Amino acid sequence: MAMARTHSKWINGAQVWYPDDNRQRWLEAYGDNVVKYINDFVVTPKSTAAAAAINNPDWIITHVEGGGTDSKVQAADLKGGWMNISPDANDNDGVNMQHRNTTFRVESNSPIYFGIRYKVSEATQDDLLVGLCEQDISVLTNTSHGIYFKKVDGGTSLVCAVVKDETTDKTLVADAAFAADTTYIDEFYATSTGRVEFWHNGVSVGAYTAGIPSTNLAVSIQFLTGAATSTEDMFIDWIRCIQLLGTRST
Repeated sequence: MAMARTHSKWINGAQVWYPDDNRQRWLEAYGDNVVKYINDFVVTPKSTAAAAAINNPDWIITHVEGGGTDSKVQAADLKGGWMNISPDANDNDGVNMQHRNTTFRVESNSPIYFGIRYKVSEATQDDLLVGLCEQDISVLTNTSHGIYFKKVDGGTSLVCAVVKDETTDKTLVADAAFAADTTYIDEFYATSTGRVEFWHNGVSVGAYTAGIPSTNLAVSIQFLTGAATSTEDMFIDWIRCIQLLGTRST
């Protein structure tokens, strides 16, 4: 299969690169006003419950253990650099990961792009969240501000959510039949304080125009197993979060 051609455009005085078959997808950006977190997981965070902070200066990694103590963050044996989150085999075991800095905030004239390419080994018996959230040790249950994709244990519906001051809107559904061992690309684009649009595998699933958080947010991932003695894994190929600031802080 031929690779998509890469093009660039100018937004807010910054040069933004994108593939011609998915123009909403930001690959890279350059400019004085660019703030970005891009990780292709060529170098992967590594963590066990006994050594969560070792060699992870970029991430706050919290082990959420429902009975076991051996959930892991490690490199996956897949081409191109992937990170593997491998929960222990008890219900609600897993990992909450957040970037140490709450770098991104939805503001007027400061668009934000977020994208992630990933897959999971089990469709139903797991919980996952990926996106931007305030810092918390369990973003799946406790976040009061965020923009994210979320799937809960016992179902196969992947929803798009915005939450502000603990009020959540998750009426948009990215995929009602979330599948195991299937690679997905999920993205959102916050054009301003009044609109966030979501994409699933390159297709727009709609936008929210209210309830959008205005606090500082961090790149966030949480993945938990959904049943005792089950074995589930999450594999992440890349994450990109890019913001083009209207003005920098003084």
